[in-house]
Amino acid sequence: MAEVTYNTENLIAGAIQTQQVKFAADTYYRGMPLEYDAGNDRWKYYTADAKFAAVFLGEEVTLTDNEYDAIIIGGAVSEVGLVDNSNAALTVTEDMIAAAAANGIYIKRK
Repeated sequence: MAEVTYNTENLIAGAIQTQQVKFAADTYYRGMPLEYDAGNDRWKYYTADAKFAAVFLGEEVTLTDNEYDAIIIGGAVSEVGLVDNSNAALTVTEDMIAAAAANGIYIKRK
């Protein structure tokens, strides 16, 4: 009998646009919301719903300042795939959904 594999993707919920960008030093997890730090010209974990501008796409990694990795800069993501800065499920609010949508990230409910 042939082996069966299942798609266990829980972040990507449709077409997405990606980019390789510079990061602030931190540990990043797939599905973390990000904001752009214009003063330092790099991306970091978001500090407020209104700043939700991208989603970390890479696998769990600890980066130093100005190292590159992948982000989702546009498209559809699933709320069940979003995590906070400790890799725990993120509570998605309507403010977060609106802020992300204003930046081209569309959060799909379960």
